[in-house]
Amino acid sequence: MSFIQLFIRELKARVDTAPQPNRKVALISPSQSSRGQDMPHDFETLINEGFKGNGLVYACMRQNATSVKEPPFRLVKKDGSEVEGNPISKLLSRPNPYRSREQVIEKLQYHLDGTGTAYLHKVRSGSGQVVELWNRKPNDVRPIADSKEYISGWEIKVGGIWYPCPAEDMIQFLYTDPANDYYGFPPLLAASMSVDADNETDKYIKYLLANMAVVSGIFSIGENLTDDEFKRAKQEMTAMWSGAVNAGLPGLLEGGATWTKMGLSLNELDFGNLWPRLETRVCMAFSIPPIIVGSKAGMDAATYSNYAQAKESYYDEMVVPECAMIGNTLAHSLFPDFGLNSDEYNIVPNFDDVKALQEDIDKKYERAVKGKGYLLVNEQRELVGKEAIEGGNVVYMPMNEIPVMGDDFEEIDTEPVGEPDNKPGKAEEE
Repeated sequence: MSFIQLFIRELKARVDTAPQPNRKVALISPSQSSRGQDMPHDFETLINEGFKGNGLVYACMRQNATSVKEPPFRLVKKDGSEVEGNPISKLLSRPNPYRSREQVIEKLQYHLDGTGTAYLHKVRSGSGQVVELWNRKPNDVRPIADSKEYISGWEIKVGGIWYPCPAEDMIQFLYTDPANDYYGFPPLLAASMSVDADNETDKYIKYLLANMAVVSGIFSIGENLTDDEFKRAKQEMTAMWSGAVNAGLPGLLEGGATWTKMGLSLNELDFGNLWPRLETRVCMAFSIPPIIVGSKAGMDAATYSNYAQAKESYYDEMVVPECAMIGNTLAHSLFPDFGLNSDEYNIVPNFDDVKALQEDIDKKYERAVKGKGYLLVNEQRELVGKEAIEGGNVVYMPMNEIPVMGDDFEEIDTEPVGEPDNKPGKAEEE
């Protein structure tokens, strides 16, 4: 069964087995569930077909995960100032005792790219305070749909048994699927046709080379065969020489039989033009320029200049919006638990220390320096993310660094204090 068939069956099973409205929450085992059997294929199967079975998919998913996990999330006020010491800030920096912030966000991104849906499970203290956040595999969580509340709760599978979970204790991250209200649409599914084609291409080449690159063909037998003889001969030839596993196997000719080449050699197949097309489509699904992951489609046109441009585009169009989405989702779910208002606070990624964006930060400093002569000192500091300083509401001229205007400017007496002794013409007069 192909990867796309596996994925479609899994998503269909999720919809078919969606929890019914107003269902009584209880401890449920798969065999006791009123919704029938569990999903026919689990998350591990999908990961094996895509992430573990295709090098380009692995590179794309890893690129996204390692990029999105890099900037730390921080709690800020609407004016941009960071809130330190708040319990939610500590939770964001250390989600649980066993997994770092980077590990939690990295796995979350893998789940989003793989299934379009990701979960963080809130663990509460005895007083009801959220003290930990844990990743949950997408196929180990299912919503309890409700016609009034949308989702009245969740069920979590642990050790093969489904346990109830309150609606407010699960954070769900989604890539929007216009046709599904409860599950997201994954990039991996959008790229699945190209992934299948790429996998089959690799298999074909592997087995063709294993058979000394001898292409396949057909036998022609000069004499007439009975129906049974023809059927048996056809079955034997099909079993021995058809499919990628048998690509290029040689045959034995005897008694008037002839061999006609039917397969194509590697040059005739022209994989050199096929691969860039497949690679581009896979990268496109994951919002990654091909050059970033070192695919053939990207490296054929690679230069230092367009690599830098592709990197900048990748962060602007994928990483920055993705981190903003994760931060907004965290804020939407966590703020009620900590008594915070989204009108006054927000959770945002901090890109100051992200190496890939350092050039942009350098440009900010360059603009701040060039602002001398028309920008206040505090305006220059604001450009590079620094706090205002006392006496910083002044403008310095580039030539002599003399303050000339601003709220904190003290007027300097520039009138001449006396007539210079070496005034031109004075010597002549004497």
